[in-house]
Amino acid sequence: GDTSLELDGFIGKMEDDYHEQEQMEQEREQ
Repeated sequence: GDTSLELDGFIGKMEDDYHEQEQMEQEREQ
């Protein structure tokens, strides 16, 4: 029920933050 929805949102946010950090690091190298 609600717990799985909250978990999905939490994981999605974690993945978004992870991808944002990767992009920032790539831009710094250029």
